[in-house]
Amino acid sequence: MSKRERISPEDASARIQDASQLLLVALGASLSELLAATAVIGNLREALPDTKFWCLTDAVGAPAVLDHPAIEEVWIAPDSGWGAVLNRRMLTRRVAKQQFNAALSLSAYPPNANAMSFLKGLHLDVVVGLDDAMVNESKAR
Repeated sequence: MSKRERISPEDASARIQDASQLLLVALGASLSELLAATAVIGNLREALPDTKFWCLTDAVGAPAVLDHPAIEEVWIAPDSGWGAVLNRRMLTRRVAKQQFNAALSLSAYPPNANAMSFLKGLHLDVVVGLDDAMVNESKAR
């Protein structure tokens, strides 16, 4: 899918409920946001008992989810520094191999530019989360 199309909340909900594998994304989130999101992960586990969850986060948020029992594996996206570009490419390939049905953002805020660029590079079919239009609208006020 070259251009991301918007889907209805009902379609997004159906895709999440039907997903056999779900990528939980927490790029650019603060540690406090992720600590609050751990309750959401537990609720997702109860609601979707047959779905496998992975989490993609950065070093800031990793402590909140590293040992969460509902998560198969936690991937930490490199932010910057020597070798970050190569490490991002390797992680992108690793994520692509899982063939996720959908991704769910755990962050209440849009991620920083580096995190957004990395997320776009994953070419996921469905990413459910905060609506970009709502974010831009609230910033304009």
